[in-house]
Amino acid sequence: MRSTRTGRPAPAGPIDRPGWVAAIGVFGLMGAAQAMFVTFGAWLEDDYGFGTAALAAVTFGIGGLELLASTTSAARTDRWGKERSVVRGTLVMVPGALLLAALHGHVSVALVLLAVFIAAFEFSFVSSIPIGAELVPAAPGKGIGALLAFATIGRTVVAIPATRLYDRFGFVAPALLSATFAAFAGTAMLIRHRLLVGPSGRGRWRRPAARPQVGHQ
Repeated sequence: MRSTRTGRPAPAGPIDRPGWVAAIGVFGLMGAAQAMFVTFGAWLEDDYGFGTAALAAVTFGIGGLELLASTTSAARTDRWGKERSVVRGTLVMVPGALLLAALHGHVSVALVLLAVFIAAFEFSFVSSIPIGAELVPAAPGKGIGALLAFATIGRTVVAIPATRLYDRFGFVAPALLSATFAAFAGTAMLIRHRLLVGPSGRGRWRRPAARPQVGHQ
């Protein structure tokens, strides 16, 4: 974006309120996934004796699902909108994680639920990336960087508690933690959507008007 008076790039503004809500939502989204990622391998090994080859096969299958979810998200996000797509993904993640907590003792069912959870996460995360371009006015690159920074923080914050919960309580505890973070992420994105659009569809949030840039004579 350029100043209409000088033709120079307009200065980047701060992250606004809906932007902070989105960043916090991505923090929760990545935290939900990390609680699963750092514990499901140990769970399969400890409870069902999965070896290196079996774990590699599960990881390969998850990678394929992530690819499918990523490619699917492009068309769905354009149709549903960015925030709604993230929310819909979390609406699959939350029951998926809760069912994993309840049914983790049945390996076949649990593996299907794990696959559904991870595909829904990937769909939500990819759908959230375009939101980053809107976080910092006039600086989409900085906005995406800020969004990914919050995602990294989410992974870092959750990794240690999730593994400690697994060591003490088994897989049910990190699965419940994951459901909690996913619900938090979906709620945050719903709040952002309400701030931007509002119940009436007219929108309630307006960025403060930028001051005009006066060129040097």
